[in-house]
Amino acid sequence: MMNVNSSDNFSKVKVLDCSIRDGGHLNKWRFDFSFAKKLYEAVSNSGIDFIELGYRTKKGVLEDTGIWRHTSDEVIRSVISEKSDIKIAIMADIGKITKEDFLPKNESPIDLVRLAFYRDGLDGAMDMSNDLIDKGYAVSFNLMGIVQYNEEQLEETIRKIRGSNVDIVFIADSFGSLYPTEVTNLVKLLKGGTGKAIGFHPHNSLQLAFANTISAIEAGAEYVDGSMNGIGRGAGNLPLETILLFLNRFNNQRYDLIPVLEFVDKELKIVKYDIKWGYDIPYLLSGMNDCHPSYPLTLMEKGYSIRDVFSILSNLKGKDAVGFDKELLEKTIKDTVILDRRADVPLDLSKITINISPETPSYVGRHRGKDFLIIANGPSLNEYEKEIKSFIKKRDLVLIGSNYLGKKFIPDYHVFNNFDRFKTYISLVDKKSKILIGSYLAEHLKKLKLLLNYETIQYVSQSGFDIKNGVIYTEPSTVGILMISLAIVMGAKNIFICGMDGYKSPEPKTHFYDEKMVARLDTRFSLQKKMEDDLKNIHDYMMKNKLAPFKIITPTSFSDYYDKGCLG
Repeated sequence: MMNVNSSDNFSKVKVLDCSIRDGGHLNKWRFDFSFAKKLYEAVSNSGIDFIELGYRTKKGVLEDTGIWRHTSDEVIRSVISEKSDIKIAIMADIGKITKEDFLPKNESPIDLVRLAFYRDGLDGAMDMSNDLIDKGYAVSFNLMGIVQYNEEQLEETIRKIRGSNVDIVFIADSFGSLYPTEVTNLVKLLKGGTGKAIGFHPHNSLQLAFANTISAIEAGAEYVDGSMNGIGRGAGNLPLETILLFLNRFNNQRYDLIPVLEFVDKELKIVKYDIKWGYDIPYLLSGMNDCHPSYPLTLMEKGYSIRDVFSILSNLKGKDAVGFDKELLEKTIKDTVILDRRADVPLDLSKITINISPETPSYVGRHRGKDFLIIANGPSLNEYEKEIKSFIKKRDLVLIGSNYLGKKFIPDYHVFNNFDRFKTYISLVDKKSKILIGSYLAEHLKKLKLLLNYETIQYVSQSGFDIKNGVIYTEPSTVGILMISLAIVMGAKNIFICGMDGYKSPEPKTHFYDEKMVARLDTRFSLQKKMEDDLKNIHDYMMKNKLAPFKIITPTSFSDYYDKGCLG
C-alpha cells in the first residue's frame, strides 16, 4: 500500500527522459535527426524536467556506433529549442571519456552530466566530477550494477561520495533485478549516508520498473528515469507515460500526456517494427541472476537450452558479472555440467572407452566415528517421511542420498552413478549438498567435457566386495550399494539405511516418485537377487573387519538386515 504521507515526494520528484540514450542500445544509437527532434519536442511539450540526448564518448572509442553515442554540442543544438525550459542531460561512461571532451558550461547546451560507472570506476568519476563542476555543470554519479556491491564496498562508496561535490546520486538497477523493498532500503541508505539528492534508474526485466520507481519516490528519491513506451535495452525501462500519468495525481496535472502518447503512437510504433524491446525470457533470467543481459542472450544464441542457461547463470553468480566478460562466460560454461547436448555435440556413450586408474580418495576416514544414514529412493520414503525426519533430528548423522530426493531430504553428500539419472536430476540437487560421482560415470563426463565441481567415488567394477586403500572393489547393482561402501570408507561407526525397499513387491513402483526408468518384472527379480548378493558381501566384509553391521530402518524385502525398532 502506498504511503499517504509521501504525497509531497510525488509532487516534487523530477523526471528525466532517457529514450535516446538507453534506447540507443537497440540500434547502436543510429536514430535520425527527424526522430530525435520530434522526440525532443514531445518530451519538452509534456513538461518533463530533463531529456538525456545520448552519450558523450571520447573519439576513437566505439567506432561502429551512431551520433548519439558520441553526442556533440553541435548535434544537441540541432534538435533543441531555445524557447524550452527543459534541461539537457548527457551520460558519459568512466573510462570512455576525458575532461577535455567537455567545454565550459557557458559554451555548451548541456546542463547535467551523468557519470556512469561500475564499482571500480568511482575514483575516476570523483576526479572527472571535480573538473566538470569547475566548468559549471551539474553532475550526477550513476552507480551501475549496484546489486554486486557487498556491504563493505557499499559503505566505502557512500563514504567517498559524501565527500564529493556531485549534486545527485542515481541508483541504477542495471539488470532489473531489484525488488521494491530493496529499492526502498537502498534509497534510504544512500540518501542518509551521502547527503545527496537521490535518483533512480529502473529496468523492467522482472516487470517491476513501475513498482520499484514508486518505492524509490516514497523512500525519498528526487529524480527518476523513464523512456517513451519503455524503449531501452532488452526488457526496457520504466514507460514514461505510466509514471507521468501517476504523478499527475499529486501535482495538479503538471505533465501533459498528449505529446508523449502522440509520439508513441505516430513515431515509436514505426521504430518498434525494426528494433524490439520489452519483456522477454533472457532479460527475466538476467534479472533473476543479477547479471548483465548479454550473458543469457549469448547462451541462448549459442543454442543452450533453458535448463542449461539456468545452470550456467547460477554458477556465474558471485563472479563479479557486472559487465559482459566473454572469457568469464566461457570459463563458467566449462565449469558447469551441460545437461542437454546440442546437435553439434553428439552423445554416444558406446564409443567411449573407460579405463579406471583409482587413486586413494581424499575422503578416507573423513567422518570417522560418526553415524551415517543412507537415503535410497524407495516408496517407503513417502510413508515414513515423518519418522525418518524425526530419526535424523534426534541423531548427529552424516546423510548420503542419491538421484532424485525432491525437497524431502537435503543430504550432506548427493551421489550419482548412472548417466541418465545424472542428466535428469543433477540440476535439482540442493546447493548445500556435496556431489560425489562414481568413477566410471566421472570418466564419461570428462570424455564428454561435462565438468562439475564434484568428488569421484573411487571404485573398480569386479565381482565380490573388498576395500583396499580406500578404493572399493565391487560391481554395484544399484547406487545404494555404492553409498553403503562410501560410508564404510569415510569411517562410519554405524550405518542406517532408509528407502532401500527391494524389488519383491508386486507393485510396479520401485521409487517414491514417478520414475521413468522403471525396471521390468523379469529385471526386478534379477535385481533383487543381485542386491541380496551385494548386501551379503558387504555384511560379510563388515563382520570380518569387526565393523557394526548396517541396518535398514524402513520396511524392505531384504529382511535379514531390517531393524524394525529403529524408527520407534
